[in-house]
This record gives sequence, structure tokens and C-alpha cells, in this order.
Amino acid sequence: MVHAPAYDAVNDRVVFMVNADGTSARYLVAYEVGQGIRWMVPVNSNDALPERARFLYEQIWTYGGQAVTVRSAEDGDVLFRQTGFPHGNSVGRVMYDPDSNVLYVGGGSPSAAWQISPAGARIAPWASIRW
Repeated sequence: MVHAPAYDAVNDRVVFMVNADGTSARYLVAYEVGQGIRWMVPVNSNDALPERARFLYEQIWTYGGQAVTVRSAEDGDVLFRQTGFPHGNSVGRVMYDPDSNVLYVGGGSPSAAWQISPAGARIAPWASIRW
């Protein structure tokens, strides 16, 4: 089953989560029209791509297990992983702003989100997020 497709604008690829062979094993996959699957890497069972994300900086961001993982859009290798965020293993909403290269992770309340960037994390009001 395919989950949460996103778009890698730099490499013109669709990126998505998939559960392979009906098992609990989960993978992040990059697919390019005319080339097929470019790479596939294992991820945690609760990792999620941001909703309708459009990645512009050769990075693919995911959130799960109270951690942000940033991967290379070229080959799926982990560039960095930041742990310790105060959400549970799964969250209500994960969104990405390509203009600022920031991942927003919302909990059960739509009034605030954790704004996660390489510089650190802070709480940002939902109203301040441009979509």
C-alpha cells in the first residue's frame, strides 16, 4: 500500500512510503517516470512524509518516532536525524514549507505546531504557516 506521496522537484521524482509484500516492513521510495524506482530505503513503521510536500533542496524530510530524519533526495541516505521532540510516535499532521525548508509537526490541537529546521525547533502558530 502506498502512503503520502510527495514531490522531489529537483530530481523530478515522486517520493512515497510503501508497505512491502503485505508485511509490516516499510520503505521510502523515489520513483522517476521513464526510469522506475530510483532508490528504496527502509524506514520506521511510523515515519511519515509531510502532506502534499514539494521538496526543493535535494532533501527529503520525514517525521516519526519523536524524530525528524532528513535524507538525500539523490539516494535516500540519511543526512541527519534529530530526536527528542515531545510528540508521540505518531502525530495528527506533518506539513512542509518549501519556501523556508521547514517541517511543521502538529499534535492533536490545530492551534500550534513544532517548526523543525536544521537550526532547531520552536512552536509556531498554525496561522503563521503559509500553504
